[in-house]
Amino acid sequence: MTSLIRFVFAVFLFSHAPLPAQSQNLPPEIEFDLKVQELASHIENERWEQALTAINGLKDGQFKLPPSFLHFEGKANLYAGNANAAEKAWIAYLQAEGKGGKYYTEALAGIVEAKQSPRYVALAEGEFFDCADCPIMVPLSPGKVEITNLGANGDQTLTLNIPYPFAIGKTEVTVGQFKKFAQETGFRGQGDCLVHITKLAQHEHKFEKRSGRSWRNSYASTSDQHPVSCVSWYEAQAYVSWLSNKTGHSYRLPSEAEWTYAAKAGENMAYQCGDDFACLQQMAWTSSTAQRNQPEPVGTKSANAWGLHDMTGNVWELMHECYDWPFKGVPTDGSLPDASGDCKRILKSGSWAQVPKYLIVDRRLSYAGDRWDSLTGFRVMRELR
Repeated sequence: MTSLIRFVFAVFLFSHAPLPAQSQNLPPEIEFDLKVQELASHIENERWEQALTAINGLKDGQFKLPPSFLHFEGKANLYAGNANAAEKAWIAYLQAEGKGGKYYTEALAGIVEAKQSPRYVALAEGEFFDCADCPIMVPLSPGKVEITNLGANGDQTLTLNIPYPFAIGKTEVTVGQFKKFAQETGFRGQGDCLVHITKLAQHEHKFEKRSGRSWRNSYASTSDQHPVSCVSWYEAQAYVSWLSNKTGHSYRLPSEAEWTYAAKAGENMAYQCGDDFACLQQMAWTSSTAQRNQPEPVGTKSANAWGLHDMTGNVWELMHECYDWPFKGVPTDGSLPDASGDCKRILKSGSWAQVPKYLIVDRRLSYAGDRWDSLTGFRVMRELR
């Protein structure tokens, strides 16, 4: 492993600022050398997840690392299954070192291997994700959105300002993504989900509590690419808290204003694709398009104008804040609505069981925070401010 040895000595010789005080009370320069040795051991023994942990520890330290460090960051990410992160690290290395870099050929080969990996995800411009099993996020610019309180006397309409950029999930959170959270936290969830049986009327549905049915098997055929359902608002909160801790970024459920702004893609329209519900044929899994009386894998219908899939249909989506009727105390200045207390929550988007005409973007339902049923899931929002 001569290349690794060269890397280690390059790092040793590179100037760096002191580390914060350590529990072992070692001098900063010795603590630094120890961390590099740990990284070298992890790479040499192909302990890729531990290598990434060591890499992140070094990056968090207050010292300058050489560009060669990026090559090993790419290698560790590739073999840990983070193909996109590997590509990003090697591109950064090539930008820093150019053709004269010591690992130029290896970096080029690494980029090719990363793109050929089954874990590689082709991203549109601006899209990103913060870990291999994290949701793909779409960044949005500040703006404003009109929301009409449907069904209220006189139809109350509010203009809500969103004065900050934010990112929202490209799709609903999937079973596979939620499974990673369960594996790392030991979460099991409830085993008696309310499973959708049939539609009684346009807005009424029959559910039946089924023992042994949970987020893992909401329906007869549930794959890792299906939207997760049979999770409560509190369990969705546990997921976004885990995601925040895992990535170091602030994730949460979207507010109604943020979600509606994203669904309407900056336009004022009844449906996510215009004012005629016929446009949903290509964009939403509804009672007219669903074939198997259950949701379909995420992203299999066309995206809206901002590249977001399934903003209508498939599964209902949980919002951050408490439900009110009519709009009482809804902030219009972009401040985050209150989400505290044991209150009913807002549901948006409709599901595969709804008729298309019903799937107006502004429509909202109330939902008990501790309820879980097979028609309800969620997507995430990440703060960028």
